[in-house]
Amino acid sequence: MLRFITRYSTQLLASCVFIGFALPNFSNALLPFLPAVLFALMLFTIVSLNIKTLVKDLAQTSIWLYAIWHTLGLTALIMLIAWFFNVSSQLYLAIAATCATGSLFASPAIVRSIGLDAQRCMAMTIASTLLMPGVLLLNSHLFSHFSHNQQLQLDMQVYGQRLAIFIILPIIISLLLHKLLKQQLIDKALIQIRPVTIVLVFFFPWV
Repeated sequence: MLRFITRYSTQLLASCVFIGFALPNFSNALLPFLPAVLFALMLFTIVSLNIKTLVKDLAQTSIWLYAIWHTLGLTALIMLIAWFFNVSSQLYLAIAATCATGSLFASPAIVRSIGLDAQRCMAMTIASTLLMPGVLLLNSHLFSHFSHNQQLQLDMQVYGQRLAIFIILPIIISLLLHKLLKQQLIDKALIQIRPVTIVLVFFFPWV
């Protein structure tokens, strides 16, 4: 069964989006478990990566160019389309928030399920997440300008907590595990866990 899921993970992920829309009560029931699933995916993925290589990847210009395109570039493109269709301020806000969001934290697990480079994807995820506050502030300024009477504020405390929980804490745990345990033992455990991470990824399109 897990082999089947791994082989057809891309098609199954797309199918889960439609299932989530078709079964909103089921989707809402899964929502409370999403933070735990997200943390588990980030932890398992970061433990499987080389932290030194990850830091080197974050020093590459191409990683930050992607992050800028993912946040600012897509924001400009989508906002232009929204302006062309004269969308309401509420819809503009939803679109702006979506555009500012960093890469999905589960992206490394998703790309690994289809055989792509999880190491580089994690670097892109972290870079786009670090840029997110600035893009959110820009989008909120634009929203306030177009709505004329609504002011938005970014809760940096909540952002900092989520950054610490979902990125910094998994990195610290990964460093401790690699220091305390033999690499052979970690690799063996990751092989056993990998199919589970692919299943956990399906939470995201459902909700």
